Amino acid sequence: MAALAIVCPGQGAQHPEMFALALQSVAAAEWLDAYSVAAGIDVVAMARNGHGSDLFSNRNGQLLVCAAAVANWVALSTMVPQPMLFAGYSAGEMAAYGCAGAWTAETLARIVSQRAACMDAAAPCDGGLMAVKGLRRDETAALCDEYALAEAIIVADDHAIIGGRRGDLVAAAHKLERRGIWHQLLDVAVPSHTPLMRDAVAPFRAAVLASSLQVPAVPVLAGIDGMPTMTTDTIADTLAAQLAQPVDWLACMQSAAERGARIVLEVGTGKNLAKMFAECEEIDGIDSRSCDDFRSLEGIAAWINARCE
Repeated sequence: MAALAIVCPGQGAQHPEMFALALQSVAAAEWLDAYSVAAGIDVVAMARNGHGSDLFSNRNGQLLVCAAAVANWVALSTMVPQPMLFAGYSAGEMAAYGCAGAWTAETLARIVSQRAACMDAAAPCDGGLMAVKGLRRDETAALCDEYALAEAIIVADDHAIIGGRRGDLVAAAHKLERRGIWHQLLDVAVPSHTPLMRDAVAPFRAAVLASSLQVPAVPVLAGIDGMPTMTTDTIADTLAAQLAQPVDWLACMQSAAERGARIVLEVGTGKNLAKMFAECEEIDGIDSRSCDDFRSLEGIAAWINARCE
């Protein structure tokens, strides 16, 4: 039987119909109701009616992407085999723990809100992130040193997200433009996963430990190193550390492959993680898709179950 891994995306792909699949399930709709009450925001209505900053502000974005990922998994979980592991990209790591059963809907909504509040309190007013593709790891490190920036997310040996102050990112972008290196300034005001966020680490760690956290029966990979977390202290340590040090998504993909994953489903919204698995040169033999590739829960389940036979 092929082994299934569930991965949860971060922010960036929110859209009005991001809950359409989950709402095909009564259980997922009830989960969303409980989550929304605890969050103080009707996440389904926000997605449908929100515009611009409503969907992409730090707090709203995190609440939306975590809700979509977990609700999709609630809808699918009785239709497919049990996964061998969960993993999440950036804010999606919170959703991964939600999928794995570490928190109830109500607790997840509250802890995601606390995460956003800790980050907003720590973030400089002029922070940002930029995607860069086409530089080796040592070249990316040199660029960061030159412009007082830092690696935020490691995607591949030649693909990274870097972060820092907006003026420094713009200066680095000009240099990359002159060299013909692909780059894109992201519509993000918080320099997540960089040392500029160090003041968020301690208060968020305390918030995680104070929550009704349960160690999941199915492993969740830590975003900072791709290793499974097995205790409440390790979960709190790694989730908090992630705010101010790089997410090593490449290590997470390699770890999933090394542990035997052969089917990867990206729950939530967007297709970036499924694409990353498909394009990762360091791994092979993995079939990856996103929920956004399908129009029905039954279609997703049929795809997974056919490969698990």
